[in-house]
Parts: sequence; C-alpha cells; structure tokens
Amino acid sequence: MKMVLGRLACYLVWSTLPIHAQPAAGAAEIREAGLPTKAPIKKRALRKGLRDRRKGPSLVGPWPGQGDPEVERVRKCILRREGGADYRIADPSNRWFGAYQFQLSTSNEAARRMKRPDLVGVPANRWSPADQDAAFYVIYDRGRGRKHWAGGAYACL
Repeated sequence: MKMVLGRLACYLVWSTLPIHAQPAAGAAEIREAGLPTKAPIKKRALRKGLRDRRKGPSLVGPWPGQGDPEVERVRKCILRREGGADYRIADPSNRWFGAYQFQLSTSNEAARRMKRPDLVGVPANRWSPADQDAAFYVIYDRGRGRKHWAGGAYACL
C-alpha cells in the first residue's frame, strides 16, 4: 500500500509539471515505475525536446541565446524596463503588447519562426509567459535583433 501511494504521489507531481519541465523518460522507464502511459514515447522526439504532437503545438528549443548569461542579463533588464515583468500588459495606445512590448507585426514574425501558427494575429499579452520568453529569444537572436529594444528609460544593451 505504501509503495502504491508513493508511486501515485510521484505521478501526480510529475503529471502537473509543464511538458518541457518533465523529466525525459522512455516508455519502458515509465512502465517500470508503475505509471500509466497513453502512447509510447519516441526517443528521437525526446532528444530533440519536442512535445507529443497530439497534445498541442510543438515547442522546439533551445532558442538562440537561451542560457547564455549575457543574453539572460539583457532579457531580464528588458523584461523589467518594457513591461515591469507583467506578461499581460498592453500599451494604452494598443500598439505594444506583453512583457517585452512587441508590436503585432513583430510578435507575428516571432510566432512564425517559432513554428506556432496558432499565435499569429494574437497580441503577445495574450500569450503564455513561456511563449513570450521564447519570442524574445527568437527576435533578439543573440543580439542581432537588439534594434527592437534600442533606447528607453535606461540602457539594457
């Protein structure tokens, strides 16, 4: 009984994590742990960090510059400067949206590069924080897209 409850608790914690935060485990490892599987997990997809396509759009990563300390410093500075770290914010003029204050045309381009057609035409302030962060990495592109955040109240670049 104790072992079953332990496995159930592990499954409940594991299943509530976002898909990108879940540990990469093959179907055999999941079965060995006594956890239910809906479908076999392909090792190739796990290596590439892809979500199961039946569960929604794929998130391909890592993004350009993600994890680079300098890019992270710039991202956090821009995040505070542009939207005060509020992912739902919109400029009063309705031209700039989300934590990074993307114009609709810029966020549409990011969505296309992220292979997320479901986000095209949707203002960035209605995207999830993870999608907005991914869009930042795609647009900033290790500094090549810094022009989008030039100027401002204080320098981040």
